[in-house]
Amino acid sequence: MKSDIQSWIRVARRIGKHILNQSDMDSTVKVWRKTYKSSEKVMKDLNDPHFFAQKAVLREEISKRYTWEDFIVWRQQRNRNRRLQLLRYAAVVLIIMASIPVIWFLVDKPVGFPVVVQSGMEAGGKKAFLTLDNGNEIFLDKQLLLKEEDGTVIRNTQIGEVSYQDEGGVPLDSVTRYNTLFIPRGGEYQITLADGTKVWMNSDSKLVFPVRFPGNKREVILEGEAYFEVAHDTTRPFCVKACGIDIRATGTAFNVMAYSDEPECKVTLVEGGVNIEKNEFLISQLTPRMQFCIDLKTQEYKTTEVDLRVSTAWKDGIFFFEQESFRSIIAKLSRWYDITIVCNTPDLYDYRFSGEIRKYENALKVLDMLKLTNEITYSLQADHSIIVFKIND
Repeated sequence: MKSDIQSWIRVARRIGKHILNQSDMDSTVKVWRKTYKSSEKVMKDLNDPHFFAQKAVLREEISKRYTWEDFIVWRQQRNRNRRLQLLRYAAVVLIIMASIPVIWFLVDKPVGFPVVVQSGMEAGGKKAFLTLDNGNEIFLDKQLLLKEEDGTVIRNTQIGEVSYQDEGGVPLDSVTRYNTLFIPRGGEYQITLADGTKVWMNSDSKLVFPVRFPGNKREVILEGEAYFEVAHDTTRPFCVKACGIDIRATGTAFNVMAYSDEPECKVTLVEGGVNIEKNEFLISQLTPRMQFCIDLKTQEYKTTEVDLRVSTAWKDGIFFFEQESFRSIIAKLSRWYDITIVCNTPDLYDYRFSGEIRKYENALKVLDMLKLTNEITYSLQADHSIIVFKIND
């Protein structure tokens, strides 16, 4: 049998005709089955509707992430034999997949198909609302250029970043104007403040900040989670107010997790140094790799050394769990995927899990990773909520 693409396409067409019409296998297909050991696996896959459901999901994921040019570059990196093997199999699979709906309807008995990526299960993305001092609200979904009354220029790009630039020339008046950046569930965004400080905002978070920083202080208010890279300025400390504490720095990088529905507020220092104050009293000083944690109910606090990835990997597109409670994991997944996850086994909340996965995977893939522990399983409901329960419960 010739090892060329046209030959394999002809074989694929005849296999497709055989499967779809349940016709007798012609001589070309018989020769193919006798010649190639892998043919039995191919025939088994092509007769299994589950196989097509899985490939449909894979094809959709690939089309979202890679262009044809990406595929060509990848293909050129392989040797000729590997390339031919791929194209042979692809020729068979892709031609048959063109008839997936037909195959599904020709199945004689009901088949329980695996769950395909559902609407509402997709990962979050670049979404944010900007509320100006005058009350106007702007959905940041396109390029934007605004100029405030005090001369500050606001720019929004299409890559998920809004920036403030104090161009000077206009004297500061006695009124400090505040803007608010709100990131909804299923969103993330980045902002550069007028002093050059960069802030990565996580889902379901809000940052209140002055358009220009007046006088000798830089102060913002945070609800939710954000990673700060503070522009260095020893004469004007930078202060983040969150969950009843003040986090002060002059030029450093740190993460603040301050959700009102979480039991604790956490400040994790990456580099530099920060002071933690409460009611104007210094209660903690952090050095790199240290985390300050305060119980929002009892107000008790502690400082420990931690793996920075646990607190900062989210801004780099990764879920990183290190002996993390299932309660905390559920909260993170619910915010990022904007879904409802219900745990039917209360004692599961305190189970601890470790691992990492790209947060741009769909929600079900993340849950499938947790299933590998053989501790939990889940059920997808008609309203796209997810019920999680302990195996054997």
